[in-house]
Amino acid sequence: MGNSTSKKSGLGRRHSTGMRDLDKFTQPTGLYSTCPWEHKTVRRLIVDKKLAPRFPGQETKDGCFTLECPICFMFYPGSLNASSCCSKPICSECYLQIRPPDKHICCPFCNQEAFSVRYALPSAAELALIRSIKRVRSPRRSSAIGIPMPANKQLTTSPQSVQYASVEDRHRLRDSLRSQLSISDKPVTDSPHPNSVAALNDAASHLSATPGDAAHLEELMLLEAIRRSMHDFSLGNDEKDRRGSKSSQQPTRESNNNAADCAEVIAN
Repeated sequence: MGNSTSKKSGLGRRHSTGMRDLDKFTQPTGLYSTCPWEHKTVRRLIVDKKLAPRFPGQETKDGCFTLECPICFMFYPGSLNASSCCSKPICSECYLQIRPPDKHICCPFCNQEAFSVRYALPSAAELALIRSIKRVRSPRRSSAIGIPMPANKQLTTSPQSVQYASVEDRHRLRDSLRSQLSISDKPVTDSPHPNSVAALNDAASHLSATPGDAAHLEELMLLEAIRRSMHDFSLGNDEKDRRGSKSSQQPTRESNNNAADCAEVIAN
């Protein structure tokens, strides 16, 4: 009886410890600012192994962080959820965002109706690696433009706040890029897109209204600046080639004149 009682108490302690460890991975990781699901519902799905634990991901593939979610492009350890229709991986945070509770949606990967996921437990070796990173927390991500932290500070045992560029900083960057696109050292007469700057200015007034689209706007403006720089460089090379061909033709005409003079002297 004594041995049986001690075994039961030992199993109970191990179960309690395991549940405490699991509870750490039922909490939001901070990948998104809000979650449409109630915490108790998410916890029940994770405890019942119908949803992968909410492991904090990281932006680089390293160690046991080998599985990439195609929605947030973060790497995760262990095993991810898989879509029931096309078996595409997806992390729990992204699934809870795109699949609201009590509402059926189409699969974001294959457009199949009634999108759902299944979850398979990782192997014992993967679980051991996951336990070793229980304290790891990833920095919060948002739709704002983030200022990247140093690589040696991205993964720490205590939560770290990420600095984001303010609205004023984004406006100054946008205005600086716009002025660089509007001013050129020399006129470009044969540009394939003469109204590209005007189009970008129109896009600025439309996209700047939503901070989430600021990154897309800046990317477009940078690409346009690179295109114009490459075009100016190409025009400069063409001008050098034309000058080189003219200089190479001048000695040829002079040598022909000298040969004619010599022939005239010999004939006389």
